[in-house]
Amino acid sequence: MSIKTSRSRVQSVSSTSASTTIGGALLAAAVLGVLVRSLSQEAKAVYEQVTNSLPQKANGIKSLTALRAEQKDYQQQASLNAAAMLSPVEAAKVSTLASLSAAPYMVSNQAVLEQPLNELRSAASLAAVQRAGQAIRQQLEIGHHQVMLQSLTLACSNAALKSGFGSIQTLTGPAGSVRIIASDPAGRALVTEISGDPSRDISLETEVVGVSDGSCTALLDAFDAALESEGVRTSTPQRKYTGGVCELAAARDFVRSKVRCQPPAMQLPSAEAKNDSEARRAQRLNSQQKQKQR
Repeated sequence: MSIKTSRSRVQSVSSTSASTTIGGALLAAAVLGVLVRSLSQEAKAVYEQVTNSLPQKANGIKSLTALRAEQKDYQQQASLNAAAMLSPVEAAKVSTLASLSAAPYMVSNQAVLEQPLNELRSAASLAAVQRAGQAIRQQLEIGHHQVMLQSLTLACSNAALKSGFGSIQTLTGPAGSVRIIASDPAGRALVTEISGDPSRDISLETEVVGVSDGSCTALLDAFDAALESEGVRTSTPQRKYTGGVCELAAARDFVRSKVRCQPPAMQLPSAEAKNDSEARRAQRLNSQQKQKQR
């Protein structure tokens, strides 16, 4: 018997795990703040007023789906506030910066933002502000997705270690997915696959491999508890008994790789080959006997 757990949506990962994973990634607000300094004094004051009026929700690394919804809502709020006090172009710049700063995007490579930020700084029309804002948001989403994948990979690896699997191997799967192979000396394994498509919610699946003593459920219980302690929040996990037949592509590939690594079986002589050998031995002895008689 074997078992698999599926989580169709990863909602967030602890920011503590993230800081360990990404090695110095920042909230987007810290990067966008550089551009705020180039605004007029009046626009700066409005920016401060607008950002202070928006909710501060920086707990954990959130999914892109959640961030897109938050940023869209913030943009509407910020536009209303800024439009009453600034020119249309300045109001658009302020609302763009304020909404992107309030949504907790994570940035690991600040250099990719340099060009779109410069375009926003020099934008002289509403259309130009909109194009620059879209380019900034696109770069933020690409970077945030990678940060979340890295953080989730670390959380899964840590959870597997806490569950008693001392060997961890991380691989890149199809379409940018991440595979985490956690195994122990007894041949048991927890195979986890994280989806990598940034246009969809990140999903997470884990399958138990190589267990025949009925401990599959206990192993997954331990892994799920450890994952929770690592700050991973997801949709409700769904479990399925697989009857010992691997369902995850990552699990099947892992099993195939183990088979390929097995040493070739020793070839025992067949009965026919054994008879031929004995016949040749008898002929050799007969020949030796005849030579002695001569």
